[in-house]
Amino acid sequence: MSRMMVEFWLLLVMGFSALAMVASIILIHRRHWQEQDKVFRIGFLLLCLGLGVQTFRSIHYLQFGTYPIDFYFPTWIVKDAGFCLIVYSKFMESRHG
Repeated sequence: MSRMMVEFWLLLVMGFSALAMVASIILIHRRHWQEQDKVFRIGFLLLCLGLGVQTFRSIHYLQFGTYPIDFYFPTWIVKDAGFCLIVYSKFMESRHG
């Protein structure tokens, strides 16, 4: 795949990540946010943090041509952990009523 094609897809992912982060900030400040389960809220915040990490890793790639190296903890997994917590929260909510 050519470098221009990779840059296009990274910019597209960064744009969607930025929109998702803005939407998440708006959702967090809504009143019904406090009514959500605590596990769901933690998962949602982790998901947003993971999107931010993904965006900054993409920016690093566009600037330097390589992805940053994760030494101790793979930061990209934060988004996956947040998604798993959201799914778990909704599963438990559907089981209990």
